[in-house]
Amino acid sequence: MHLITEPILIQQSNVTLQGECLAARVQRNNDVNLLVILGTNDVAITNIVVENIQFEVTSNDQREEAVLIRILEGINITIRHCVLNMLGRQQNIPLQSIGILSFNCQQLAIVHNQMQDLIAGVIATNTAGLWCSQNNLQGTLLPIGDLISVPLGVYGFWSNGLSTIEHNQIENYATGVYLQYSFDETGADQSVVHQNRILRPLLETDTPVSQPLFAIDVNAPECLISQNYITADGGVYGGIRVTHPHVRVLENQIRSQLERGSILPIGIWLATGENSDFSPDHCLIQGNLLQGRQNGIILFRDAEGIQIIGNQIDSLFQQTPNIAIGLLEGEHTAVMDNLIKEAQAGIVLIAGLNNRVLRNQIRDSAFGIAASQESNLNVSENSIENINGFGLLGSNLGLSTKITHNRLNACAYQLFPASLVFLVCDNLSIESCEVLNTGHALTNMTNPNLTVGIFAAFTRTCQIHNNRVAYTERIRLNANQEHRALALSGVNQPAPEEFPPVGHASISNNVFNGLGLSHLVEIFKAPTRQDQILGFAKVIFSHNQCEHLLTRRSNVEERATVSLWGRHLIVMGNQVKADTESFPSINLRNSARAAVMGNIVTGNFTFPAAITFPLPLEDYNADNAFVF
Repeated sequence: MHLITEPILIQQSNVTLQGECLAARVQRNNDVNLLVILGTNDVAITNIVVENIQFEVTSNDQREEAVLIRILEGINITIRHCVLNMLGRQQNIPLQSIGILSFNCQQLAIVHNQMQDLIAGVIATNTAGLWCSQNNLQGTLLPIGDLISVPLGVYGFWSNGLSTIEHNQIENYATGVYLQYSFDETGADQSVVHQNRILRPLLETDTPVSQPLFAIDVNAPECLISQNYITADGGVYGGIRVTHPHVRVLENQIRSQLERGSILPIGIWLATGENSDFSPDHCLIQGNLLQGRQNGIILFRDAEGIQIIGNQIDSLFQQTPNIAIGLLEGEHTAVMDNLIKEAQAGIVLIAGLNNRVLRNQIRDSAFGIAASQESNLNVSENSIENINGFGLLGSNLGLSTKITHNRLNACAYQLFPASLVFLVCDNLSIESCEVLNTGHALTNMTNPNLTVGIFAAFTRTCQIHNNRVAYTERIRLNANQEHRALALSGVNQPAPEEFPPVGHASISNNVFNGLGLSHLVEIFKAPTRQDQILGFAKVIFSHNQCEHLLTRRSNVEERATVSLWGRHLIVMGNQVKADTESFPSINLRNSARAAVMGNIVTGNFTFPAAITFPLPLEDYNADNAFVF
């Protein structure tokens, strides 16, 4: 061991400082610097190698800072196979104990080193070409009570220059890797963080935190964050934060083993940075695995062009109040091909524009997909299965909303009455969707209350085409409830006359199968006040197949398999069947004018005396056709 009283000083180029043996130690207990590699603004020091040395500083209560190795104005510097330790009691560790501190350097390599009991492992300021590989950083834990320990390490690696940080193990540091944007050419743009293991201790809490501690914090554009393993076992933690554009977050694993505590960690957080004009626009989040109790991938405020593709989020606890994927104020965002299991809420979108939710699988969760205050939303080709509450919920949806080719199976079996729910929409299109076994769980659980396959209210215009609402197994629902395959109403509008003046609904080529005490399909006639009414001016109900089951239990007045309401109705080419002979098939509910042609029904038509049809009805329709 070499006990020194002054730092080792290197001030000239082309120097190799090497331990004379594998156990070579350099120790100092009267100050904080062990090695200083010092260049100048005019002449940088170059080609320095430091290897096979164990650097040790004995902690002292009087010191506020300890830097074991300082590197100033250097080019092509290598630190390898070294050990950097702070010796002494935990409470004596200086507030700023740093393993390696560099300033204004280029091509700095830090490889195969071990650092212990430091507040920060590597701080690289204005250092371009930082390469940190296969280092082991062990921070200090401060016990608080018998079961809780807090990491004293703040940063494993901190850099505001171009960096490659790979294959390191970083343990007991609040933030493993921090990349900082700079307004000059030395920023950490295009840095790579690859295949690191960042481990933090379990820290359960019920107290909200203003800013989680992220294992990888990316405040620079065009970076690559890939194949890292991160633990986030506490509500104070987060996995990866991105605040700048064009960052790729690929194939990382973020795991939470948290079992208690109401505050959950955040897996991947996309947000505008503090005091920053940048947003995480056009980032790619792909192929990541998030496991355990945590909020998954969250976009918070004002970003566009983000792609969230092919991630797997398994929350493990359905009762956890978490969001697997959440977007707030996202524009032109694509959420595609993700697998979500056992989450509280699968995908949530709020106040966005032109977003797409495509080909995702959501299973065994409390809720499926929810959207509010979205415009031009496209939700297509998703599979949503075994959901306690709603499969797909939309509210206050502007411009055009397209819901196509989705498959919902076994939704609304406990927490909510409907599989597909839409409230307050400008133009709603639901096409080629399968809504199966509403109210049934994949187990034997069923919803004891009323259930609805597709429910849309306060909708100005809608197109409901080529859908299938049905049951693929014996229906176990309560037959005495007012179930519906389709329940629909128009917008709330002034109505100086009896009928709504605007709005239209087109319902064509659908299959509706199920229970309903009074109706299977219903367009509501719902006056809200004396001068307002809820409804459509024009309704087309054509080429639908309706099969109404357990109708023998119904003695409700004005009952009918299909109940329609609107100013003008076109009812054409439908096949309407009830399992009870003479159960009314189509009720036209006091419409002003209707065209009824080419329908085959098992019951009869109910209509007001003043309505206009092609008459006689039996010449244009086949009614009371119980066998067909």
